[in-house]
Amino acid sequence: MSAVEDRLAGLGLTVPDVAMPVAAYLPAVRDGNHVFTSGQLPMVSGALAGTGKVSTGGAGVSPEDAKKLAQICALNAIAAVKALIGDLDKVTRVVKVVGFVASDPAFTGHPGRGRGHRDGPGLSITSQIRDFAVGTLAGRAQDWLQGRRPEVVAARSAATVMILRDNANSSGIEVFMLRRTATMEFAPRMMVFPGGGVDPRDGDPSLPWAGPSPAQWGRLLIADEATARELVAAAVREVFEECGVLLAGPDVNSVVGNVSGPQWQAERAALLSRERSLSQMLIDRGLVLRSDLLRARAHWITPEFEPKRYDTRFFAALLPHGQIADDRTTEADHADWADPVRLLTDYARGSAQMLPPTVVCLEQVAAAASVAEFLATEVPIAPITPVLAQSADAAVIRCTLPVTSTGHLPPAEE
Repeated sequence: MSAVEDRLAGLGLTVPDVAMPVAAYLPAVRDGNHVFTSGQLPMVSGALAGTGKVSTGGAGVSPEDAKKLAQICALNAIAAVKALIGDLDKVTRVVKVVGFVASDPAFTGHPGRGRGHRDGPGLSITSQIRDFAVGTLAGRAQDWLQGRRPEVVAARSAATVMILRDNANSSGIEVFMLRRTATMEFAPRMMVFPGGGVDPRDGDPSLPWAGPSPAQWGRLLIADEATARELVAAAVREVFEECGVLLAGPDVNSVVGNVSGPQWQAERAALLSRERSLSQMLIDRGLVLRSDLLRARAHWITPEFEPKRYDTRFFAALLPHGQIADDRTTEADHADWADPVRLLTDYARGSAQMLPPTVVCLEQVAAAASVAEFLATEVPIAPITPVLAQSADAAVIRCTLPVTSTGHLPPAEE
């Protein structure tokens, strides 16, 4: 028995016999030093161990059963590899795993179901397909699906930031959330992270900067240097404007403390009115933007059928010591720290409204034990543009999500 199988046995798992293909394909093929397995179903002794959509509403497959079925799929893939190469200890690395979770549109626990294999082999999913309810745009969505399509609106560059802190009273993380006012043209009444559109002055080359360079950020964000500078600057500017958190300091080793006083509030007002740019404020204050405090988390583009669209990079940052996130923005009627698990529960019950990117990001936050763990987790940065699709009973927003590991930014270039 291989060391891999010994490890599985210690977890109470056994590599099964190879599941017979259900069509004209091979369970696995080898190309040089790589082995590719075919798609795996939860087959046990020649029969499906379960069928249906994952749902928490009583009908379909329960989340707990879905996790077990995902584990069966992973074990079947391992069995296919073993049958081809003989000894699992020859495997030095798992390069890619693709998982698909068929679910009810209201279900939000996809990462936990798709990671059923993690209780065994310790692999990681690289993509999954998720469906979300269309919500208030149902009429426009049906028109689009039936061919009545207006001209697609260009997506405006934007940045948003998950400001995080460890929960002082229990394990887990809290995230600062805003509920947009009902009068907002885009995403009214939605729970969102602080953020907004790029200001042309965010690209000012004279912007004082510390941490990974715009060129380094460009390689991570898949953007040119100028665009990367704009996005990172917009992220820092927007969180200061909307919740009073400033990711800047006198140098690369320090961060400003409490910025809630009257003079700082005047600076926020000047940024909001566009009287001053972020670059002007930092230069006058003798500060530098701390790009190293940010972590890139995602890249979402608003679906083409929507009347107002954004091309948004999602970032995350720890609340700097001594700073206070506040509710002074006029774009929200509620702003406060939130438990992501509770907020996701409210979303599932219909008492909180969120867009798909917010839901997915909150699920990732909820899965981490601490802010340090969350910020250290490597995530892929690839554009996600949801599309409209027709399910059995309604139009849905369908998203193909990357969920693999890539790399973080290296230290700032000298």
